[in-house]
Amino acid sequence: SAGWLPVAYNLCDEPIGEAALASAANAKAWREAAPPGMLTTGATSVSTASPDDPHLALARALKIANLNLHDESALRAIRAGGGEWAFYNGGSRWTFGTYMYKCARQFGMKFRLSWYWNASAGDPYYALDCREDDYAWVVTNAKRELIPTIHFERDIREGIYDYRAMQTLDRLIRAKPNHPAAPAARKLLDDKLADFKLGEREHDARWPTSEYQEYRLKLSEAIERLSQ
Repeated sequence: SAGWLPVAYNLCDEPIGEAALASAANAKAWREAAPPGMLTTGATSVSTASPDDPHLALARALKIANLNLHDESALRAIRAGGGEWAFYNGGSRWTFGTYMYKCARQFGMKFRLSWYWNASAGDPYYALDCREDDYAWVVTNAKRELIPTIHFERDIREGIYDYRAMQTLDRLIRAKPNHPAAPAARKLLDDKLADFKLGEREHDARWPTSEYQEYRLKLSEAIERLSQ
């Protein structure tokens, strides 16, 4: 109400074994006691729909389970139990683009988390003197200027442009369902989403750089046709 920035509380960081069950109990207590507007999440991985999996119990106890490893059966089980989910790690053009679009469009993903700031211990351009430098958006130079990383330029930004193109095309299809170009545009989206399942995060072997470019061009052409 005072206009403060929102805060999210991360309750766990990939606990395993008995620690996952303890984290699930803690997450359940937070879910029951926290005010309605307070966002609580937690980092874990779930790749099964088995009710005996402690990680599934943890994911269901969290308001939003922030998942590293995941698959479609686990996501359906989380959502069937009234839970929500998000996605972190595995940063690439694929996971910030077409993969993320499927996450949001078909499986209700709430957010996609990525490090925006490089927690460097010394030289941010020397990988052995940094912490998770490959996943940062920006680093600084001696003048305290923000320098976008190659990861941001090559992977995150290009992936988000792919996502935006798919989202724009979908919006136009919904706005103009009777347009002559709408059926072909819908097929362009649906065929791509049907070509893979969530959990297939390493897509470079199946989809080289040239195919990213070709698909972006097809999306752009479809958007132009529907815009006329």
